[in-house]
Amino acid sequence: MRQCEMHQEDDIKIVHSYKGPRGNNWTFEISPKIYKDFAPIKKINLGWERVPVREYFRPLQCYKCGKFGHQAKHCSEAKEACTRCGGQDPLEQLQNAAKVH
Repeated sequence: MRQCEMHQEDDIKIVHSYKGPRGNNWTFEISPKIYKDFAPIKKINLGWERVPVREYFRPLQCYKCGKFGHQAKHCSEAKEACTRCGGQDPLEQLQNAAKVH
């Protein structure tokens, strides 16, 4: 992709930003149609700086039932499940039980 190419505003969306120990970190969401342009890029120019870029893929996982593809606020499962082992006890309950001596 040439530097002078521009994309529509809705093709690139800032999902998350936070200040890390070595500077600011941003998570962008990009449309599939421009992913092929950005995939081979290792660094981009932001203002007067050249910053590294890496792919970050985190599938959507429900913290209520542990299944992928939806969030807990949209979950239709009646019972909670542990996201580590799949058992019927929520992860928080299992962690608290492990602390008891």
